[in-house]
Amino acid sequence: MIFEKIALEKVDSTNTVAQSHIRGDLDHAIVVVADEQSAGRGRLGRTWASPKGNLYCSLLLPPTDDCTVDPRLSFVAANAVYETVSGFVEERAAVSIKWPNDILIHGKKVSGILLEAVNKDNKIFTIAGVGINVVSETVERVPPEIAANVTALHLHGPQSTTRDEVLDSFLKRFDSWYARYRNDGFGPIRKFWNSHCNTIDEKVEIPSRKLEGISKGINDKGQLVLETQHGRIAVDSDEIRLSSQ
Repeated sequence: MIFEKIALEKVDSTNTVAQSHIRGDLDHAIVVVADEQSAGRGRLGRTWASPKGNLYCSLLLPPTDDCTVDPRLSFVAANAVYETVSGFVEERAAVSIKWPNDILIHGKKVSGILLEAVNKDNKIFTIAGVGINVVSETVERVPPEIAANVTALHLHGPQSTTRDEVLDSFLKRFDSWYARYRNDGFGPIRKFWNSHCNTIDEKVEIPSRKLEGISKGINDKGQLVLETQHGRIAVDSDEIRLSSQ
């Protein structure tokens, strides 16, 4: 895949900038990377702390023949980020994936992914926004109530690791996983994601739906499968947490 890089100093959101580059004849991927974000977006309307030194980037993918949004691309990106993070930490086994696409180190969030889609002229353009905490100052910039759940690469590996090294690694790994997805389908993506998910066979809760069950990983549609007292159900993008019972 060809990546056209657009490097900026400070933006409101790299996803917003990426959206401005949508055009009908786009035949390659555009990567928007910024030193800082003033309004970085996370899932469910959350903000993303954006001190200098971290990776803030968005991939604008060219449209495919499909005319619908493909949520499974979120897992393609998650696998790529998982491998990227694993390459910069001392304990690879400490890295895991939390549904649907957060990457954790020792149970603390180091990366998040926001997948957005834009329909323009009956073509679906997908934007994958990726944030990876590199510098330890990240933990100091988040609200105190969540600081204990956030971490950064420098706290688990060489402090010489730079944002650009992380970006280069991510793009190589995304290119590899995206090609695998296009050539071999979702099977390999699903298998890898499930093998590194931190809640497989764990009892979890979905607070928004007042559901509880045993997590069985994702199915071929990218839905999370839960074994509940009423049988198996599949959910799309709800937040989960480990059950207290």
